[in-house]
Amino acid sequence: MYEEIILGFFLGFFAFIGEDILRRWLDERSVRKRVLKNLISEVRENKRIQDVSTWVSLQKNAWDEAKSTGVVMDLREDLRARLIDLYARITEKNELLVYHRIGISEFQGRGLGISDATGNVVTPLTQIIGDLTTALRTDFDSIVPLLEEALDC
Repeated sequence: MYEEIILGFFLGFFAFIGEDILRRWLDERSVRKRVLKNLISEVRENKRIQDVSTWVSLQKNAWDEAKSTGVVMDLREDLRARLIDLYARITEKNELLVYHRIGISEFQGRGLGISDATGNVVTPLTQIIGDLTTALRTDFDSIVPLLEEALDC
């Protein structure tokens, strides 16, 4: 009689543990898929934004979610590195657009940008933003298939 009670207790306990492990695995998988789909959508939307205008800030909400949920740490190292680089350049572009919008592009009577040793601006802010935009367009096109591949895993 006691053996049946003890056996029932252990079977119930292991069933509970097994169900909890399965539920957590399914939850993690669901979060991963949702975050990857959001990243794909965000990259596509950022590409559309850039096709309309170079002078519009790009979105980073899905990237922030991917970092906060830890999904980015579970990605392949090469994909993770490319995403970090991509979103660092998106942040850089967004910050440069702020300078451009508030009129700091003209600093002390000369343009803001990369200066040479004599103080002459050799690469103006508008060109830097344009170059970033061009580089981001090609990166958007190349990263979407990698994210879709990670989504299928």
